[in-house]
Amino acid sequence: FTAEIELRGLFFETRFAPLRSGDALSGTIGVATDITERRQAERSARRQTAAMEGAMDGIAIINSNDEFVYANRAYAAILGLPAPSALIGKSWRAGFEREERDRFEREVLPEFTRDGRWGGETVVTRVDGSPLPVELSISALDGGGVVCVLRDASERRQAKDEIERLFL
Repeated sequence: FTAEIELRGLFFETRFAPLRSGDALSGTIGVATDITERRQAERSARRQTAAMEGAMDGIAIINSNDEFVYANRAYAAILGLPAPSALIGKSWRAGFEREERDRFEREVLPEFTRDGRWGGETVVTRVDGSPLPVELSISALDGGGVVCVLRDASERRQAKDEIERLFL
């Protein structure tokens, strides 16, 4: 049988098997493998996932094929989607109108390719077709892919426009 045990903060996976001599049981043989690092990595991954899920900003991970592999609820909500699963496997390009996508590919991607990150304003297209100004930051991930952080900037944009209207 196999069991996991914790002993003084260390985790072990133990495996036991009967040791036979003919038909008689003459003992058991056991092997214990230290799995402490694996348990700590799993715990850390659960904490990171919980932090991303609870974030008010939209967070997404896009693979090297330009497809969403992860998005939190806030990211989906900003785009007007009912659930993050609606993004998985889709291209990031689908969230931009042609003109903004062209600008993004012409201006932003070269800077991102050079620096491994980019931050600024852009306009995404919500699922209902309405444009939404957003603050976007993208950062390259080790091993390929990109993490994106998205924040609705419509209220800030409206306030800026109102200030400009009043003072200009």
